Amino acid sequence: MPFDAEMLLLDGTANLAKNYTPPVSLTTGAYGAYVRDIRETGEKGLAAILMLPLASVSYTNKMVSSIEVSDSVTFGWETIASFPTFYQYIRRVPALTTTAPVEADVGKWLYGGSTNDDGKVVWFDPALSVASTGAGYIYIAMEAAGDVFDNTSEALTIKAAAAGGGAAGTFVGVVNGVAADAPDIIQPGGKIYVVRFATAKRYVRFNATCTPSAYANFHGVVVGLTSSGFKGGI
Repeated sequence: MPFDAEMLLLDGTANLAKNYTPPVSLTTGAYGAYVRDIRETGEKGLAAILMLPLASVSYTNKMVSSIEVSDSVTFGWETIASFPTFYQYIRRVPALTTTAPVEADVGKWLYGGSTNDDGKVVWFDPALSVASTGAGYIYIAMEAAGDVFDNTSEALTIKAAAAGGGAAGTFVGVVNGVAADAPDIIQPGGKIYVVRFATAKRYVRFNATCTPSAYANFHGVVVGLTSSGFKGGI
């Protein structure tokens, strides 16, 4: 491991969960999180490395996380680098386009008209932007174990809320084959993610918001600092 204990921002000893709060002390270490005194990084900067545990925990869990810097331990924290948004239980749904998606459809719910399957939209294949003929994958975060979108030719629409609720979005299409687990590259579990940053600020910490507030849990996430990232990081 290219960083020692003094360069850990989150040591993985406590669950990164709904009630996580970032540290405001050099000594507290709540949730295994620490403020580190880096006395600026220099022009080449540092790499922040985030390691996620392998196991998924629950459906619809989402984590938004970042690296923050400040000249004070207790206030003035600013985001300097952000990790990708992580979802648990990602699935990819093959689809044919009737009405092409728009940017606002991402983050809404993909709804299966005959099976009532649900999933929060994470990403649309750009090929789906061709009305009437587009074919590609829609990546979704499943709401529950049964949301497998395995009914070929099932009608697909976008809704503002789960279970087909709320106003309709723009995309309309049909299932074009059998849905499958998404490739490992976008799954949260068992992966390493790297962001690089440079700052003249003195202190650095990791911050994250895990939702939904009722039960979100990403288990023992580890975040460390090093002068060079792992090969294969993003």
